[in-house]
Amino acid sequence: MKDNLNHFWRLAANGLCLFALFAATAVLSAPMPSGGLGINFPTESENSDSEESESSDIELPTWEVRKKAIDAFYASKVAEERKRLEQQITDIYTIEFIKTQIRRRVNTPSMGDFRILRIPGIEVDWSNFNQDPPKSKESIVDEIRDQAIEHAIDKIRPDERRQNILDTADERFRMVQINERVTLMLRDGRGPAAYIEDQPLRGVNDERVQLGSRFIIREDLDEEAQALFYPDVNARLKEAYIVNSLGKIDVELESFVTQECYEKTASGFLENNYVPDITKPTASLRTSKPDFWVSKKSFVQRIRKALVDLGVEAFEKQEMPRIMTQEGYYYVPTEDKKGMEWVDEIEKIARETLPSPSSNENGMPGPPPGMGPGPGGTY
Repeated sequence: MKDNLNHFWRLAANGLCLFALFAATAVLSAPMPSGGLGINFPTESENSDSEESESSDIELPTWEVRKKAIDAFYASKVAEERKRLEQQITDIYTIEFIKTQIRRRVNTPSMGDFRILRIPGIEVDWSNFNQDPPKSKESIVDEIRDQAIEHAIDKIRPDERRQNILDTADERFRMVQINERVTLMLRDGRGPAAYIEDQPLRGVNDERVQLGSRFIIREDLDEEAQALFYPDVNARLKEAYIVNSLGKIDVELESFVTQECYEKTASGFLENNYVPDITKPTASLRTSKPDFWVSKKSFVQRIRKALVDLGVEAFEKQEMPRIMTQEGYYYVPTEDKKGMEWVDEIEKIARETLPSPSSNENGMPGPPPGMGPGPGGTY
């Protein structure tokens, strides 16, 4: 009995499945009412119109935007090359380059005159090129001058000589006293009467001097002779003698100091990691002028930068045209015709389609300036 019931329920289930399948087939085969399921699917013609509409809505970036992108690409390539050169051109490479330029006596506008760094008997030590100067140029100059002054004092002994001058002045310009005997020559005197020998001083006034039995007019005596008898003339000549003599000592001292500074300041700069500035034509390995010297470290860095700049310049002239051409860019005149610039194909075509300045009013190209019509009266 139980088995019969199970068989009955299986038959009923199969019948229900067949009925459902038949009903679904009937629904799908019936015509779809207007609107269908509420979804409007575009036809093939509608699809093509939509695609054309979307494509027409896409706008290309303006030339200004594209130009910035081109310039950015160019700058990026140049920056990459600069970075590569900075890694390749090391300090050691730069030092070897400097030595070669010195040996070859090269004078180049972009870097300077390397001949300045080559003088017989003086050789620059480049082993310490990366060390900052231990002393400033001002302190070097001051130290060498102080040492030179000490050497000058030891050799010239100015204080002793000054005292000797003062003592000599007192003796040389001592005035004659009454009854003291005098020997002198009259001013512009000629003959035996112009010479007065060993005559005692009898008296002096503003107009004349009495020597022995002779009265001599003051104007007949030169200044040195008058200084023997007249205090105002004596004081003036004595002061002039002292000032002149002391001045000679000062000049001698300064000359000694200047010469020693000239001989030792240049070597002091070299010992403290300085080299002459080869961009200044009057610089020298012997000059004592601080303005003509630069630190060795900054000198090497400057030459290294110049080498990198020259490499970048060569890259822009030789490699960048090839790179830009491979990227599909064109080197054309600027819009104002005053220079050249890189453009993309879109801009190139746009400029080529613009009427040229020589086109006639119909847009057709006219003859070059100064040219008339061609054969048959046509251009």
